[in-house]
Amino acid sequence: MYSRQCQRKPLVLYLDVLALPSHELLGHLGDISARGMMFVALQTFQVGDTLEIAIRLPQNDEFNQLCIKATIQVRWIQPNLNPRLSCIGCEFLQLDPTDLPLIQKIGDFIGFDASVDVHRVACHPTEEECVVNSEK
Repeated sequence: MYSRQCQRKPLVLYLDVLALPSHELLGHLGDISARGMMFVALQTFQVGDTLEIAIRLPQNDEFNQLCIKATIQVRWIQPNLNPRLSCIGCEFLQLDPTDLPLIQKIGDFIGFDASVDVHRVACHPTEEECVVNSEK
């Protein structure tokens, strides 16, 4: 059973999630934590897929590099509020530890206040339902 170990911070601004090494746009970052992320995508993925990605960072004085590179594994998939899109929940398998402060900065700089309740999936399932539904 999938269990979230860090609370993710939903984002006000969607950052591009790119496939490596092609730099093809996979989707847009919806939330992030030190352990994982969710991105919104038009294309389909399968639970268990492993992807090499780059998260394109905002180009401003708050961020000192262009992107965060990581290896992620798809843990769950749920429909987005827009029925043409899917929310793809992922765990970081490989992430440079020096990028952890940047992940914190993403949440601080472009994240919603903790008092805001953000829903991006069409239904609001429990984590157990996410795992069960994504394996169908």
